[in-house]
Amino acid sequence: MIKVVISEDRLTAFLTIDPVGQGFPSEAEIRGSIARAGVVYGIREDILGEVLRSKTPVESVAFAFGEPGEGRQDARLIWHIDLEDGYRPTFTENDRADYKHLHLFQQASQGQLLVEKTAPSDGLQGKGVTGEVLSGEGRDLRLPVGKNTYTSADGRQLFAEIEGFVFWNEEALHIDNIYHIRGNVDYNTGNVNFQGAVVVDGDVRSGFRVEASDDIFIAGTVGASSVYSQRGDITIKCGVVGKGRAKIIAGGNLHCGFVQDATVGIKGSAVIDHYAINSNISAGGAIRILENEGVVRGGSLTAGESIEVQEAGSGQEKYTQINLMSAESSDYHATVWDVQRREGEVANNLESLRRRVRFIEVLRDGGKDLSAELSGELRQLESEIERLTGDLQLLADRKKNLNSLNTEPEKGQVVKIHRTLHPNVLISFGLSEFYNRDLRREVTLSLEDGEIQVRTTAESDVEQV
Repeated sequence: MIKVVISEDRLTAFLTIDPVGQGFPSEAEIRGSIARAGVVYGIREDILGEVLRSKTPVESVAFAFGEPGEGRQDARLIWHIDLEDGYRPTFTENDRADYKHLHLFQQASQGQLLVEKTAPSDGLQGKGVTGEVLSGEGRDLRLPVGKNTYTSADGRQLFAEIEGFVFWNEEALHIDNIYHIRGNVDYNTGNVNFQGAVVVDGDVRSGFRVEASDDIFIAGTVGASSVYSQRGDITIKCGVVGKGRAKIIAGGNLHCGFVQDATVGIKGSAVIDHYAINSNISAGGAIRILENEGVVRGGSLTAGESIEVQEAGSGQEKYTQINLMSAESSDYHATVWDVQRREGEVANNLESLRRRVRFIEVLRDGGKDLSAELSGELRQLESEIERLTGDLQLLADRKKNLNSLNTEPEKGQVVKIHRTLHPNVLISFGLSEFYNRDLRREVTLSLEDGEIQVRTTAESDVEQV
C-alpha cells in the first residue's frame, strides 16, 4: 500500500509504504503515486532515494517541502479566561478547539473580557508542494461567540454579557446561570429542579431526579434516576446504569458515555461514546455510536435522520431494533418527549398519594377508629388516585397512537453498520421492515422507491427486500 498525504497548509507531503501481503513497490509505482497525489514541488530526492534503497516500510515520512510566505501573520486568539486543566479543550495551532473533550465551568462577571484576537497582516507569497502559489494574506479567525456573549465594535474582543459560568460547547464560549452541585445528587441535595443549567460534579444516585430548563452536565454516572432538560442538552460523562428505571429526556441533544437498561427521549441528536445495551433510545435527529465498542445490543434505537453504529446485535443473537422515521419525526419526538415527561410527573404524584393511603390504612387496620378528618382525606386520596390512574392510561394510549406519525422517511436517510450486523436484528424505515437472519459485515441500508436496499462493502453486493 502506498499512501501520499498533503498537509492542510499545502507545505508538506508525507509518504507511507506498507507492503502487506506483497513485495516492496517499485520506484515507478512510488513515483506514480506521488504524481497522482499532485506533489510536484520541493521533493527531497535524498529522502526519497533513501526510502527506495532501504526497501523497508515507512510511515508518514516527510519527503516534499513547500516555501511558506515570509512575513505573513495570521490572526490568533488571546485567552483571558482559564478553563480548568483536564477539562478545557485542546487548541490546535490554528486556534481550533477539540470540543469533544469536556471541561469544568468557570465563573465570569458581567462585562468581563473573555477572548481577544490579534489582527492578521499580509506578507510575501509562498509555494505549495502541489506547485500552487500560496496567498500571502494573513488569515483571520472567528471569535468563539456563544450564548450570552458579545463582541466589541471592532470585532476584536469577546465579553461576558451576564454574570454566570463559562463553558465551551460546539466551538463557542457560552455563559449561563448554572446551579452547580459539587458532589452527588443524593439525600444531601434532594431532587433538583432549576430554571437554568445544572452541573453535577458527581453522580445522580438511584431514586433521585434532576430537572432543568437548560443544559445539564453530569460528570459521573446516572443510576435508576430521572434526568430532564426542557430545552437544553444533556451531557453524562460516564454513563447510565438504569436498572430498567432510568429516564433521560432532553429538548436538545445527548452526549453520554454509555447507556444501559434505560429509556432515552431526545428531540435533537444523540452521541454515545461506548455502547447502548437493553435500552430504548429515541432521537428526533441522528444517533451515533461509533467510538470504542460502538455497540447497540438489545432494546431499540429510533431516529428521525440517520443511525450509525459499529456493531448491532450480538453473537448470542440478542433481539435488537433499529428504526428510521419520517420527516415528521421532529413532531413525533417532541410529542413523545412531552408525554414521557408528563408520565413521570403523574407517576411520581401517584406514588406519593399511595404512600399516604397506605399509612392511613395501617392506622385503620390496626383497630384505630379514623377521625372524620382522616376518613375525608382517605376518600379524597382515593378519588385523586383514580383520576391520576386514568390520566396515566390516557398518556399511555396517546404514546401508542403516536405510531401513526411513523410514515416513510425521506430519501437519503441511511442506517450504517460499520463493523458487524448480527442475526435477529430488525431494521425498519417507517412501515418498511428488514429482518436480518445472517451475519453481515459493513452494511448500509437505505429506502429507495419504497424498498429497503441492503449494501455490503462490495458496491455490487446489493440486496433488495
